[in-house]
Amino acid sequence: ELKAARVRNIRGYASTELLRSDWYSIRELEGGTAMPADWKTHRAAVRTKSNEKESEINALADLDAVKAYDSAVKEAAALGDNGWPNAPDYVAP
Repeated sequence: ELKAARVRNIRGYASTELLRSDWYSIRELEGGTAMPADWKTHRAAVRTKSNEKESEINALADLDAVKAYDSAVKEAAALGDNGWPNAPDYVAP
């Protein structure tokens, strides 16, 4: 159940990140201006990263592995790496 919750969180984060640029996709589909290439690349990178993270989580064998994974994610975040690709409009703090 812990792994399923982690996967839901990953999917939710990816969904929220993609939502930010959905309007580009909709505009293009409705015959408007094409989506900028950097946003297409970013959206593909978000999907790839989401799939990688889901696979990592699903491969965790036991509770200790889940704890170690969570610890590694928290440590990376503390160092400023949230593990996701930056959007094209990202401005470093």
